Amino acid sequence: MKPEEFSEVLAALEALAVLPAERRHDEAERRLADRPELLSEVLASLPFLDEAEDESELSAGLRVSLDHSGLALGRYRLGPVVGFGGVGIVYEARDAELDRAVAVKVLHPSFALSPVARERFAREFRSAAALQHENIARVYDSGESQGLQYCVMELIHGAASLRDQRFTPRRAAEVVAAVCRGLQHSHAAGVVHRDVKPANILLTAEGTPKIVDFGLARDERFAVDRLTRTGELAGTIHYMSPEQVARRREPVTHATDIYSVGAVFYELLMHRPPHEGQTSVQVFESIREEPPRRIDRSIPVDLATICYKALRKQPSDRYASAAAMADDLDRFLRGDPILARPESPARTVLRVLRRPRVRVSIALLLVVAFSGWGVYQRLEVRRSERQRQEIFEDQDRRNRELIPILLKQFPDEYNPTGDPRFPKEDPDKKDD
Repeated sequence: MKPEEFSEVLAALEALAVLPAERRHDEAERRLADRPELLSEVLASLPFLDEAEDESELSAGLRVSLDHSGLALGRYRLGPVVGFGGVGIVYEARDAELDRAVAVKVLHPSFALSPVARERFAREFRSAAALQHENIARVYDSGESQGLQYCVMELIHGAASLRDQRFTPRRAAEVVAAVCRGLQHSHAAGVVHRDVKPANILLTAEGTPKIVDFGLARDERFAVDRLTRTGELAGTIHYMSPEQVARRREPVTHATDIYSVGAVFYELLMHRPPHEGQTSVQVFESIREEPPRRIDRSIPVDLATICYKALRKQPSDRYASAAAMADDLDRFLRGDPILARPESPARTVLRVLRRPRVRVSIALLLVVAFSGWGVYQRLEVRRSERQRQEIFEDQDRRNRELIPILLKQFPDEYNPTGDPRFPKEDPDKKDD
Protein backbone atom coordinates (compact mmCIF):
# COMPACT_ATOMS: atom_id res chain seq x y z
CA MET A 1 0.00 0.00 0.00
CA LYS A 2 1.27 3.45 -0.88
CA PRO A 3 1.84 6.07 1.88
CA GLU A 4 -1.05 8.25 0.76
CA GLU A 5 -3.37 5.23 0.65
CA PHE A 6 -2.39 4.15 4.15
CA SER A 7 -3.10 7.69 5.34
CA GLU A 8 -6.54 7.50 3.71
CA VAL A 9 -7.25 4.22 5.48
CA LEU A 10 -6.25 5.73 8.83
CA ALA A 11 -8.38 8.83 8.16
CA ALA A 12 -11.39 6.65 7.33
CA LEU A 13 -10.89 4.56 10.47
CA GLU A 14 -10.57 7.70 12.58
CA ALA A 15 -13.92 8.92 11.25
CA LEU A 16 -15.52 5.51 11.78
CA ALA A 17 -14.16 5.10 15.31
CA VAL A 18 -16.55 7.75 16.69
CA LEU A 19 -19.63 6.12 15.11
CA PRO A 20 -21.79 3.37 16.65
CA ALA A 21 -20.51 -0.07 15.62
CA GLU A 22 -23.68 -0.89 13.66
CA ARG A 23 -23.19 2.14 11.35
CA ARG A 24 -19.52 1.65 10.54
CA HIS A 25 -19.84 -0.84 7.68
CA ASP A 26 -22.39 1.20 5.72
CA GLU A 27 -20.45 4.42 6.28
CA ALA A 28 -17.23 2.76 5.07
CA GLU A 29 -19.07 1.63 1.91
CA ARG A 30 -20.29 5.18 1.34
CA ARG A 31 -16.91 6.84 1.89
CA LEU A 32 -14.87 4.43 -0.21
CA ALA A 33 -17.35 3.19 -2.82
CA ASP A 34 -14.95 4.06 -5.64
CA ARG A 35 -11.82 2.77 -3.84
CA PRO A 36 -12.33 -1.01 -3.52
CA GLU A 37 -8.75 -1.77 -2.46
CA LEU A 38 -8.90 0.75 0.38
CA LEU A 39 -12.42 -0.33 1.28
CA SER A 40 -11.15 -3.88 1.80
CA GLU A 41 -8.45 -2.63 4.17
CA VAL A 42 -10.96 -0.56 6.14
CA LEU A 43 -13.54 -3.37 6.36
CA ALA A 44 -10.82 -5.78 7.48
CA SER A 45 -9.91 -3.33 10.25
CA LEU A 46 -13.44 -2.78 11.58
CA PRO A 47 -13.10 -5.60 14.15
CA PHE A 48 -10.14 -3.69 15.57
CA LEU A 49 -12.42 -0.72 16.21
CA ASP A 50 -15.13 -2.94 17.67
CA GLU A 51 -12.75 -4.61 20.15
CA ALA A 52 -10.52 -1.66 20.98
CA GLU A 53 -10.14 -1.30 24.73
CA ASP A 54 -10.57 2.50 24.55
CA GLU A 55 -12.22 3.90 21.41
CA SER A 56 -11.37 7.52 22.18
CA GLU A 57 -7.74 6.57 22.69
CA LEU A 58 -7.86 4.53 19.47
CA SER A 59 -9.24 7.48 17.52
CA ALA A 60 -6.48 9.72 18.88
CA GLY A 61 -3.88 7.05 18.17
CA LEU A 62 -4.79 7.00 14.50
CA ARG A 63 -3.41 10.54 14.24
CA VAL A 64 0.02 9.82 15.71
CA SER A 65 3.17 10.14 13.61
CA LEU A 66 3.93 7.14 11.41
CA ASP A 67 7.64 7.83 11.08
CA HIS A 68 9.89 5.99 13.54
CA SER A 69 12.97 6.23 11.32
CA GLY A 70 16.18 6.13 13.37
CA LEU A 71 14.55 4.32 16.29
CA ALA A 72 16.28 1.18 17.59
CA LEU A 73 14.03 -1.81 18.28
CA GLY A 74 16.30 -4.28 19.98
CA ARG A 75 19.14 -5.01 17.60
CA TYR A 76 17.29 -3.49 14.64
CA ARG A 77 17.71 0.18 13.75
CA LEU A 78 14.88 1.53 11.63
CA GLY A 79 15.63 3.36 8.41
CA PRO A 80 13.21 4.90 5.90
CA VAL A 81 9.62 3.75 5.42
CA VAL A 82 9.41 1.40 2.42
CA GLY A 83 5.78 0.34 2.53
CA PHE A 84 2.49 -0.12 4.34
CA GLY A 85 0.31 -3.17 4.69
CA GLY A 86 -2.50 -4.48 6.84
CA VAL A 87 -2.06 -2.95 10.28
CA GLY A 88 1.62 -2.06 10.04
CA ILE A 89 4.30 0.19 8.63
CA VAL A 90 7.32 -1.41 6.93
CA TYR A 91 10.78 0.09 7.39
CA GLU A 92 14.10 -0.74 5.88
CA ALA A 93 16.34 -1.55 8.85
CA ARG A 94 19.77 -2.79 9.83
CA ASP A 95 20.36 -5.93 11.86
CA ALA A 96 23.30 -4.87 14.05
CA GLU A 97 24.08 -8.42 15.14
CA LEU A 98 24.23 -10.02 11.69
CA ASP A 99 25.12 -6.82 9.84
CA ARG A 100 22.51 -7.22 7.16
CA ALA A 101 19.63 -5.22 5.73
CA VAL A 102 16.17 -6.40 6.74
CA ALA A 103 12.59 -5.18 6.61
CA VAL A 104 10.89 -4.46 9.93
CA LYS A 105 7.11 -4.26 10.05
CA VAL A 106 5.86 -2.27 13.04
CA LEU A 107 2.30 -2.52 14.34
CA HIS A 108 0.73 0.93 14.20
CA PRO A 109 0.36 2.21 17.80
CA SER A 110 -3.39 2.77 17.48
CA PHE A 111 -3.98 -0.83 16.37
CA ALA A 112 -1.99 -2.06 19.36
CA LEU A 113 -5.07 -1.11 21.42
CA SER A 114 -7.07 -3.86 19.72
CA PRO A 115 -6.59 -7.49 20.83
CA VAL A 116 -7.66 -8.64 17.37
CA ALA A 117 -5.07 -6.45 15.65
CA ARG A 118 -2.36 -7.71 17.96
CA GLU A 119 -3.35 -11.28 17.23
CA ARG A 120 -3.38 -10.67 13.50
CA PHE A 121 0.09 -9.16 13.69
CA ALA A 122 1.41 -12.09 15.74
CA ARG A 123 -0.23 -14.54 13.36
CA GLU A 124 1.80 -13.21 10.45
CA PHE A 125 5.01 -14.19 12.22
CA ARG A 126 3.71 -17.54 13.49
CA SER A 127 2.35 -18.65 10.12
CA ALA A 128 5.18 -17.46 7.87
CA ALA A 129 8.20 -18.09 10.10
CA ALA A 130 8.31 -21.82 9.30
CA LEU A 131 7.91 -21.34 5.53
CA GLN A 132 11.16 -21.53 3.59
CA HIS A 133 10.54 -21.06 -0.13
CA GLU A 134 12.01 -18.81 -2.79
CA ASN A 135 8.55 -17.43 -3.62
CA ILE A 136 7.62 -16.56 -0.03
CA ALA A 137 9.18 -13.62 1.80
CA ARG A 138 11.21 -14.96 4.73
CA VAL A 139 10.29 -14.01 8.30
CA TYR A 140 13.25 -13.97 10.69
CA ASP A 141 12.21 -12.63 14.05
CA SER A 142 9.59 -10.77 16.07
CA GLY A 143 9.41 -8.94 19.34
CA GLU A 144 8.35 -5.85 21.25
CA SER A 145 10.48 -2.85 22.14
CA GLN A 146 9.77 0.71 23.26
CA GLY A 147 6.06 -0.04 23.27
CA LEU A 148 6.09 -1.17 19.63
CA GLN A 149 5.32 -4.67 18.40
CA TYR A 150 7.43 -5.62 15.38
CA CYS A 151 8.18 -8.41 12.93
CA VAL A 152 11.49 -8.80 11.05
CA MET A 153 11.37 -10.00 7.45
CA GLU A 154 13.47 -10.43 4.35
CA LEU A 155 14.12 -7.11 2.64
CA ILE A 156 13.12 -7.39 -1.01
CA HIS A 157 15.36 -4.97 -2.90
CA GLY A 158 13.66 -3.05 -5.70
CA ALA A 159 10.32 -4.53 -4.65
CA ALA A 160 7.24 -3.65 -6.69
CA SER A 161 3.83 -5.25 -6.18
CA LEU A 162 1.95 -6.95 -9.00
CA ARG A 163 -0.66 -4.24 -8.55
CA ASP A 164 1.59 -1.84 -10.47
CA GLN A 165 2.63 -4.22 -13.26
CA ARG A 166 1.59 -4.76 -16.88
CA PHE A 167 2.69 -8.11 -18.27
CA THR A 168 2.44 -9.98 -21.53
CA PRO A 169 0.27 -13.11 -21.21
CA ARG A 170 3.37 -15.30 -21.24
CA ARG A 171 5.09 -13.31 -18.49
CA ALA A 172 1.88 -13.35 -16.45
CA ALA A 173 1.86 -17.15 -16.75
CA GLU A 174 5.47 -17.33 -15.52
CA VAL A 175 4.76 -15.13 -12.51
CA VAL A 176 1.55 -16.93 -11.52
CA ALA A 177 3.22 -20.34 -11.88
CA ALA A 178 5.90 -19.22 -9.40
CA VAL A 179 3.24 -17.88 -7.02
CA CYS A 180 1.43 -21.23 -7.21
CA ARG A 181 4.63 -23.04 -6.26
CA GLY A 182 4.98 -20.79 -3.22
CA LEU A 183 1.35 -21.44 -2.26
CA GLN A 184 1.85 -25.18 -2.65
CA HIS A 185 4.70 -25.02 -0.12
CA SER A 186 2.47 -23.04 2.23
CA HIS A 187 -0.45 -25.45 1.85
CA ALA A 188 1.79 -28.46 2.44
CA ALA A 189 2.73 -26.85 5.77
CA GLY A 190 -0.96 -26.43 6.66
CA VAL A 191 -1.13 -22.68 6.04
CA VAL A 192 -3.87 -21.13 3.86
CA HIS A 193 -3.00 -17.50 3.04
CA ARG A 194 -6.63 -16.27 2.56
CA ASP A 195 -5.57 -12.88 1.18
CA VAL A 196 -3.78 -13.58 -2.10
CA LYS A 197 -3.96 -10.38 -4.16
CA PRO A 198 -1.63 -8.30 -6.37
CA ALA A 199 -0.62 -6.04 -3.48
CA ASN A 200 0.55 -9.08 -1.48
CA ILE A 201 2.85 -10.36 -4.22
CA LEU A 202 6.11 -8.45 -4.57
CA LEU A 203 8.62 -8.70 -7.40
CA THR A 204 12.33 -8.57 -6.66
CA ALA A 205 14.68 -6.55 -8.86
CA GLU A 206 15.39 -9.83 -10.69
CA GLY A 207 11.67 -10.41 -11.31
CA THR A 208 11.12 -13.19 -8.75
CA PRO A 209 7.66 -13.03 -7.14
CA LYS A 210 7.44 -13.21 -3.34
CA ILE A 211 4.23 -13.77 -1.38
CA VAL A 212 3.93 -11.49 1.67
CA ASP A 213 1.49 -10.64 4.49
CA PHE A 214 0.25 -13.82 6.17
CA GLY A 215 -1.74 -11.76 8.68
CA LEU A 216 -5.05 -13.38 7.68
CA ALA A 217 -3.63 -16.88 7.23
CA ARG A 218 -5.43 -19.94 8.53
CA ASP A 219 -2.89 -22.21 10.18
CA GLU A 220 -3.95 -25.79 10.86
CA ARG A 221 -1.53 -25.92 13.78
CA PHE A 222 -3.76 -23.56 15.73
CA ALA A 223 -7.24 -24.87 16.47
CA VAL A 224 -8.86 -21.53 17.31
CA ASP A 225 -9.42 -19.05 14.49
CA ARG A 226 -10.12 -15.92 16.52
CA LEU A 227 -10.16 -13.60 13.53
CA THR A 228 -12.89 -15.54 11.77
CA ARG A 229 -14.87 -16.03 14.93
CA THR A 230 -14.99 -12.30 15.58
CA GLY A 231 -16.29 -11.66 12.07
CA GLU A 232 -13.27 -10.17 10.37
CA LEU A 233 -13.50 -9.89 6.61
CA ALA A 234 -10.83 -12.49 5.83
CA GLY A 235 -9.69 -11.36 2.42
CA THR A 236 -9.84 -8.54 -0.11
CA ILE A 237 -13.14 -7.94 -1.88
CA HIS A 238 -12.31 -8.63 -5.54
CA TYR A 239 -10.10 -11.66 -4.83
CA MET A 240 -12.28 -13.51 -2.32
CA SER A 241 -13.63 -16.93 -3.23
CA PRO A 242 -17.34 -17.87 -3.32
CA GLU A 243 -16.93 -19.83 -0.07
CA GLN A 244 -15.43 -16.75 1.63
CA VAL A 245 -18.44 -14.61 0.69
CA ALA A 246 -21.09 -17.31 1.13
CA ARG A 247 -24.17 -16.26 3.08
CA ARG A 248 -23.67 -19.31 5.26
CA ARG A 249 -20.15 -19.89 6.50
CA GLU A 250 -18.35 -22.55 4.48
CA PRO A 251 -14.98 -24.23 5.06
CA VAL A 252 -11.97 -22.28 3.80
CA THR A 253 -9.30 -24.60 2.38
CA HIS A 254 -6.36 -24.42 -0.01
CA ALA A 255 -8.97 -24.17 -2.80
CA THR A 256 -9.67 -20.64 -1.56
CA ASP A 257 -6.11 -19.58 -2.39
CA ILE A 258 -6.39 -21.27 -5.80
CA TYR A 259 -9.47 -19.17 -6.57
CA SER A 260 -7.72 -15.99 -5.40
CA VAL A 261 -4.60 -16.65 -7.49
CA GLY A 262 -6.97 -17.28 -10.41
CA ALA A 263 -8.47 -13.82 -9.81
CA VAL A 264 -4.95 -12.35 -9.73
CA PHE A 265 -4.13 -14.16 -12.99
CA TYR A 266 -7.33 -12.84 -14.58
CA GLU A 267 -6.38 -9.28 -13.60
CA LEU A 268 -2.87 -9.66 -15.00
CA LEU A 269 -4.37 -10.82 -18.30
CA MET A 270 -7.27 -8.37 -18.53
CA HIS A 271 -6.13 -5.44 -16.32
CA ARG A 272 -9.36 -5.60 -14.34
CA PRO A 273 -10.81 -8.00 -11.73
CA PRO A 274 -13.11 -10.83 -12.85
CA HIS A 275 -16.05 -9.44 -10.85
CA GLU A 276 -17.02 -5.83 -10.22
CA GLY A 277 -19.88 -3.89 -8.65
CA GLN A 278 -20.79 -0.53 -7.17
CA THR A 279 -20.64 -1.90 -3.60
CA SER A 280 -19.02 -4.83 -1.84
CA VAL A 281 -22.45 -6.48 -1.61
CA GLN A 282 -22.81 -6.37 -5.41
CA VAL A 283 -19.29 -7.74 -5.89
CA PHE A 284 -19.97 -10.57 -3.44
CA GLU A 285 -23.23 -11.42 -5.20
CA SER A 286 -21.42 -11.52 -8.54
CA ILE A 287 -18.70 -13.77 -7.09
CA ARG A 288 -21.34 -16.14 -5.70
CA GLU A 289 -23.67 -16.30 -8.69
CA GLU A 290 -22.13 -14.96 -11.91
CA PRO A 291 -19.36 -16.35 -14.13
CA PRO A 292 -16.27 -14.17 -14.55
CA ARG A 293 -16.41 -11.78 -17.46
CA ARG A 294 -15.14 -13.26 -20.69
CA ILE A 295 -11.42 -13.12 -21.31
CA ASP A 296 -10.46 -11.30 -24.50
CA ARG A 297 -9.86 -13.45 -27.58
CA SER A 298 -6.38 -11.98 -27.93
CA ILE A 299 -5.35 -14.03 -24.85
CA PRO A 300 -4.16 -17.58 -25.67
CA VAL A 301 -7.10 -19.94 -25.21
CA ASP A 302 -5.06 -22.28 -22.99
CA LEU A 303 -4.36 -19.46 -20.52
CA ALA A 304 -8.03 -18.49 -20.50
CA THR A 305 -8.94 -22.14 -19.83
CA ILE A 306 -6.48 -22.35 -16.92
CA CYS A 307 -7.81 -19.10 -15.48
CA TYR A 308 -11.46 -20.18 -15.76
CA LYS A 309 -10.71 -23.50 -14.07
CA ALA A 310 -9.11 -21.73 -11.10
CA LEU A 311 -12.18 -19.44 -10.86
CA ARG A 312 -14.83 -22.16 -10.76
CA LYS A 313 -17.53 -21.65 -8.12
CA GLN A 314 -17.26 -25.09 -6.54
CA PRO A 315 -13.91 -25.78 -4.81
CA SER A 316 -13.95 -29.37 -6.11
CA ASP A 317 -14.12 -28.08 -9.71
CA ARG A 318 -10.91 -26.06 -9.39
CA TYR A 319 -7.39 -27.40 -9.58
CA ALA A 320 -6.82 -30.08 -6.96
CA SER A 321 -3.73 -28.22 -5.75
CA ALA A 322 -1.66 -25.13 -6.41
CA ALA A 323 1.01 -27.47 -7.78
CA ALA A 324 -1.45 -28.78 -10.39
CA MET A 325 -2.17 -25.23 -11.56
CA ALA A 326 1.57 -24.46 -11.70
CA ASP A 327 2.09 -27.64 -13.73
CA ASP A 328 -0.57 -26.62 -16.28
CA LEU A 329 1.01 -23.17 -16.62
CA ASP A 330 4.41 -24.80 -17.12
CA ARG A 331 2.88 -27.03 -19.83
CA PHE A 332 1.69 -23.93 -21.65
CA LEU A 333 5.11 -22.29 -21.32
CA ARG A 334 6.79 -25.41 -22.76
CA GLY A 335 4.31 -25.61 -25.61
CA ASP A 336 2.77 -28.86 -24.32
CA PRO A 337 -0.99 -29.56 -24.18
CA ILE A 338 -2.55 -28.42 -20.91
CA LEU A 339 -4.61 -30.81 -18.78
CA ALA A 340 -7.46 -28.41 -18.02
CA ARG A 341 -10.44 -28.54 -20.34
CA PRO A 342 -13.22 -26.01 -20.91
CA GLU A 343 -16.31 -26.58 -18.84
CA SER A 344 -18.65 -29.11 -20.48
CA PRO A 345 -22.15 -27.98 -21.52
CA ALA A 346 -23.71 -30.32 -18.94
CA ARG A 347 -21.57 -28.90 -16.14
CA THR A 348 -22.35 -25.37 -17.30
CA VAL A 349 -26.07 -26.15 -17.03
CA LEU A 350 -25.59 -27.65 -13.56
CA ARG A 351 -23.55 -24.62 -12.48
CA VAL A 352 -26.24 -22.26 -13.73
CA LEU A 353 -28.92 -24.29 -11.97
CA ARG A 354 -27.05 -23.90 -8.68
CA ARG A 355 -27.57 -20.14 -8.72
CA PRO A 356 -30.27 -19.06 -6.26
CA ARG A 357 -31.84 -16.65 -8.76
CA VAL A 358 -32.04 -19.37 -11.38
CA ARG A 359 -33.60 -21.81 -8.91
CA VAL A 360 -36.20 -19.22 -7.92
CA SER A 361 -36.92 -18.44 -11.58
CA ILE A 362 -37.31 -22.13 -12.39
CA ALA A 363 -39.62 -22.59 -9.41
CA LEU A 364 -41.76 -19.66 -10.58
CA LEU A 365 -41.81 -21.03 -14.12
CA LEU A 366 -42.91 -24.43 -12.81
CA VAL A 367 -45.67 -22.80 -10.77
CA VAL A 368 -46.81 -20.84 -13.82
CA ALA A 369 -46.52 -23.93 -16.03
CA PHE A 370 -48.55 -26.14 -13.66
CA SER A 371 -51.12 -23.40 -13.18
CA GLY A 372 -51.34 -22.91 -16.93
CA TRP A 373 -51.67 -26.67 -17.44
CA GLY A 374 -54.50 -26.78 -14.92
CA VAL A 375 -56.31 -23.93 -16.67
CA TYR A 376 -55.74 -25.62 -20.04
CA GLN A 377 -57.16 -28.89 -18.74
CA ARG A 378 -60.29 -27.19 -17.42
CA LEU A 379 -60.79 -25.34 -20.71
CA GLU A 380 -60.24 -28.57 -22.63
CA VAL A 381 -62.89 -30.38 -20.55
CA ARG A 382 -65.36 -27.58 -21.17
CA ARG A 383 -64.58 -27.61 -24.90
CA SER A 384 -65.13 -31.37 -25.04
CA GLU A 385 -68.44 -31.03 -23.20
CA ARG A 386 -69.55 -28.34 -25.64
CA GLN A 387 -68.58 -30.53 -28.58
CA ARG A 388 -70.54 -33.49 -27.18
CA GLN A 389 -73.55 -31.26 -26.52
CA GLU A 390 -73.39 -29.89 -30.06
CA ILE A 391 -73.20 -33.43 -31.45
CA PHE A 392 -76.24 -34.50 -29.40
CA GLU A 393 -78.21 -31.42 -30.44
CA ASP A 394 -77.30 -31.93 -34.10
CA GLN A 395 -78.32 -35.58 -33.95
CA ASP A 396 -81.61 -34.68 -32.27
CA ARG A 397 -82.33 -32.09 -34.96
CA ARG A 398 -81.58 -34.59 -37.69
CA ASN A 399 -83.87 -37.14 -36.03
CA ARG A 400 -86.72 -34.66 -35.81
CA GLU A 401 -86.31 -33.83 -39.50
CA LEU A 402 -86.18 -37.52 -40.47
CA ILE A 403 -89.31 -38.69 -38.62
CA PRO A 404 -91.90 -36.86 -40.84
CA ILE A 405 -90.17 -38.16 -43.94
CA LEU A 406 -90.32 -41.76 -42.68
CA LEU A 407 -93.98 -41.43 -41.69
CA LYS A 408 -94.90 -40.21 -45.14
CA GLN A 409 -92.92 -42.85 -46.97
CA PHE A 410 -93.92 -45.77 -44.76
CA PRO A 411 -97.23 -44.83 -43.10
CA ASP A 412 -98.27 -48.34 -42.13
CA GLU A 413 -94.98 -49.15 -40.50
CA TYR A 414 -94.32 -45.78 -38.81
CA ASN A 415 -97.95 -44.53 -38.28
CA PRO A 416 -100.00 -47.57 -37.38
CA THR A 417 -102.33 -45.53 -35.14
CA GLY A 418 -103.31 -43.22 -38.00
CA ASP A 419 -102.18 -40.12 -36.26
CA PRO A 420 -103.69 -37.27 -38.33
CA ARG A 421 -100.57 -35.24 -37.94
CA PHE A 422 -98.94 -37.72 -40.28
CA PRO A 423 -101.50 -38.44 -43.07
CA LYS A 424 -101.01 -41.35 -45.36
CA GLU A 425 -99.65 -40.60 -48.76
CA ASP A 426 -102.39 -40.37 -51.47
CA PRO A 427 -102.09 -43.50 -53.68
CA ASP A 428 -103.44 -41.64 -56.74
CA LYS A 429 -100.51 -39.26 -56.62
CA LYS A 430 -98.19 -42.20 -57.00
CA ASP A 431 -99.70 -43.12 -60.33
CA ASP A 432 -99.51 -39.59 -61.68
